[in-house]
This record gives sequence, structure tokens and C-alpha cells, in this order.
Amino acid sequence: MRRPRNNLLNTIIFETKDGAEVFQNPIEIIAPFDIDETINAIAKIDDAVEKGFYACGYFSYEFGYLLENSLRPLLPHRRKLPLLWFGIYKKCTLLSHSEYHKFTENNMSCHEYIITNPVLNENLESYSHKHNKIHNDIENGIYYQTNFTFKLKGKFIGDELALFNDLKVRQTPKYGAFLRTEAFSIISLSPELGFEIENGKITCRPMKGTAPIGGAEILLNDEKNRAENLMIVDLMRNDFSRIGKNVNVPKLFAIEDYETLHQMVSEVRAVLKPDIKIIDILRAIFPLGSITGAPKISAMTAIAKLENAPREAYCGSIGYFSKNYSRFNVAIRTPIIFGDEYEMGIGSGIVYDSIAENEFEECKLKARFLTTITQDFSVFETLKWDRYGGFIRKNLHLERLEKTAQKFGFWREYNFEKELAKLEKTIAWDAARIKISIDKNNFEIQTFPFYDDKKEWKFQLCETRINSQNPWLYYKTSMRNFYDDEWQKANKIGVDEVVFINEAGQITEGSRTNIFIDMGDGLLLTPPINCGLLNGVLRRELIETGKAKEAIILPEDLNLAHKIYLGNSLRGLKPSER
Repeated sequence: MRRPRNNLLNTIIFETKDGAEVFQNPIEIIAPFDIDETINAIAKIDDAVEKGFYACGYFSYEFGYLLENSLRPLLPHRRKLPLLWFGIYKKCTLLSHSEYHKFTENNMSCHEYIITNPVLNENLESYSHKHNKIHNDIENGIYYQTNFTFKLKGKFIGDELALFNDLKVRQTPKYGAFLRTEAFSIISLSPELGFEIENGKITCRPMKGTAPIGGAEILLNDEKNRAENLMIVDLMRNDFSRIGKNVNVPKLFAIEDYETLHQMVSEVRAVLKPDIKIIDILRAIFPLGSITGAPKISAMTAIAKLENAPREAYCGSIGYFSKNYSRFNVAIRTPIIFGDEYEMGIGSGIVYDSIAENEFEECKLKARFLTTITQDFSVFETLKWDRYGGFIRKNLHLERLEKTAQKFGFWREYNFEKELAKLEKTIAWDAARIKISIDKNNFEIQTFPFYDDKKEWKFQLCETRINSQNPWLYYKTSMRNFYDDEWQKANKIGVDEVVFINEAGQITEGSRTNIFIDMGDGLLLTPPINCGLLNGVLRRELIETGKAKEAIILPEDLNLAHKIYLGNSLRGLKPSER
């Protein structure tokens, strides 16, 4: 499948109350992996801002290790992302909600995407073991709160901007952000302000305390959540005092409502001291206290030892600096996409009276905005068996099934050769249709009688164009409602197959078949895969044996063709006419 077009490469989008702020076409990208270069990068960012540019990007959580000498040895060597990524932009484009909708419509390759149910890198047993270690440390006075996190991981194929737009409808984030680079994309649905600087004042809104929808009153009066929130407020007051004066707390223990949960939020403000630079602010407050714990250095030391993988941009901060205004979120509820895989961190603050099972459930609750959008589907193969030839093209079918299942993380060490050998002894018909399905939990083999039909098929062209960027077209899965609906409508009026056309006006495939045309020389032509179609097993065999080759086919070519065939591995090549 073709990757989504890259006209939004190095673009950053920030959600606003009135629409969006969009930054495009950076004049420079600052994205160091090296430690010394990372610290030097802050001076470059400061210089760009002084010159009137916007510096937009993220600081990873691990960037915080560089800001404290005692933490530097904890910096993990294996990381997927730079410690920070910033683009330097000349301008910010403000879009209203309607303008943003039009902007994304023009820049999304397709609304469809594939996102699979995630796998957690901690289970309740391992989580409880680490929770108990934190509890013991708190009891021994090493720290009094630690924000412990873990990750969920899955497969993603499609346009990340489509996912961002779907998620923000479900989550309505106050500080949402989207960043696409060549190597990765970040989708942040953060409800939490990390810090905001305006008119010489700095503000943060630490968020600690969570309850399911309907539990706002319980959350407000819960002593554990109030204590947890107050610890972070005190930490942020202390951090702000290093760079500011007149530190105050205008809001304490406010409850904010979201689609899947309630959150407890407070607010801390201060007036910045004169001549404060960006590096001074970062050394004082980064990482933000709500995602570390307190005391911060002790908590971060524990986090480095307990967590299975670097947090990367998760629990870092995404936003921008400018001369007159700066704003960064706390990068929670932030999926990161690398190629065809995504990961997202989830976590909670653990204090002395925390209960492991409750904290684990709280983490899963925080992930529901993403896990409720993932699709349940299966991958499958349909092959023919007959009494004389056995399983037709069995090896090609099993090879494709394994590759597709691996693509979506469904594959286990299935021995289908053995299963099919057992099945063959039970088949009572002369010919059978065999369907093998695999989903995230199991596999199934079904057997049906097979009867060949009339020799020549009648087909029609579908009036609705398909989008060649739709990832579902390229894999044999149960997510094929559009194809099935179009076939059923055609079948009711005596038509055997529906053939589809893509957005460029090119023939793609049938609902159950690939299409082939013979222009009179005996060589079969069939559309290239990137037109938006499945590489059928029969199609693959015909191409590999030299009986067919790929070529763009337009609707008018069907009128000029000497012969037209529709084919799949189950039925072979069917002579066809419109």
C-alpha cells in the first residue's frame, strides 16, 4: 500500500477553542539525538524566538535527564525519537473550525485507517509487583509520590491526520497537537496545560485525580485524590519560585468533565523574574511535576529503574515558543506512530494508600478514548478443495494468511498444514470451499460445499469511486461492508460481480475477484496493486508464470478488450461481459 501523501510533512497543528493554529514549511528543523547537541539546541531555539520566529515542537520526557547532572547517567541509549524536535517557522496560520475542516479534507489521503486493539507491556501481576516496590519506597521515605507508567502497542495503517480528527471529536482536548515528520507522527489529545507564558507571567494547571463519568462528587471529596493533587501543586509552586515571584494558586481541586472521565485540576501562577531564558524555565520545571512525582529527582530515578521502555514524547511536552506568547501541554493521551505501529503510554500517580488493582484500572480508563476506537476484525483466506486435486494453491494461501496476520499482530504458531490434513479426512463432498479466519484471540476453519456456476459472468461498474489510499483494500479482512453491500445490490438484479473504479478513474478489482483483459495478443493485463486492490492468489500466480502483467486499465479499455475475465483462486478465470 502507498503511504499517505506527505504534503503535511513537518507540519504542526495545535487545537484551539476557536479552531486551530497551523505551522507549515519550517525554515530549519532542530532534532538532535546527541546529548551535547541537544543542550546547544536550546540556545538556537532561544535565538530564533528573539528574532521573531516561532519555535514549535516537543521535548521528550528523557530530555529532562539532561537538565540535572545526577540524572544524566539514567538517560537510555536506545530511543526511537530525538530528545527534542523543533521546527522554526516564520508564521502561524489561524483557522476557524470550518476552515480547519476544509484544510484537513484537502490534506488527508483517506478517512479510512486500520488501528488494532493494543497489547499492554504490563499485566496486573507485573504491575502489582512494581506497585509494591513503589509502596515500600514511599514507606521508607525515599519519595512520597511517583507517577508510574506503562505502554500499550498496536498496529496502525492509514493517515494519521484522520485518526487525530476522529480522536479529538471523542476527547475534545484543550491542548491537542498533531505533528507529522518523515520518521514518526505524534497525536496528542492532552487535556493538561504544561505551562503558558504571556505578559511576563507563567501559568500551569497540574491535573491529578481521576474518576469515571458520574463520579465527579466522589472525586471532589476523595482524600487520596486531593492529597495527590496537592503534592503536585506544592511541587510546582516550588519549581516556579526558582524562576518567578508572587507565586500563587488561584484554583485548587477544580473538577473538569471529559467524555470518558472526570479530572481534578488546580492552577499555579507566577511572575517571571527579569532576563529569564528558555533554558532557565526548562531547568526549573521540566519534566512537569504531574508526570514525575515528588520529590522530582527521587521519583525520576525510580521511574528509570521500573519502567520497561523510554517514555519518549509521552510525558514530555508539545507546544511552541514565540516572542509574546508561549504554550506547551503535558503530553499525556498521546499516541506515537512509527511506520505501521503505534504506542501510547498510560500511567497514574502512586501514593502510600494507592491500591494496585485500582491504579491499573485507572490507567485503562485513561486509554479508553483510544481503545474504544480500535476495530475488531479478522483476516481470512478462502481456498478450494476437490477430491482429485486436494487443496488448490494451498501454499500461496497459507503464505498470504500468515503475512497478513503478522501485519496486524494476530499471528501465533498455527500449524494449518496439520489442521487441514485432519479436515480433509472429514469432507463429504466432491468439492469444498474452505475458509480459514484468524482474529486477535483465535482461529477458525469452516467448510462449505462448493458448486461451480455458469461459465460466463455478467458484471457492472460501481458508480461510487473508491479511494486507492484506503488501507482496507490491500488486505483480505472481514472489514469489507462496502464491497459486500454493492455485490448484494447487483446480485438482486441478476449481475454476478461489481467492478470498482478509483478516484483517478482507473479500474481496480471486483468485489470478490481480480479483473483481467486480453487486448488480442493472449497476454492478460491486470491493474497494478497501488490502484487500490488486493493481490489475489490467482492474480499472483498468473503474473509469476508470465501469463499476466500489470497495466493501468481505464473503463474505455473494457470496450476495446478482445476478452474480459474475472478471477480468483476459488473459481479460476471466468469469461465475463458487461
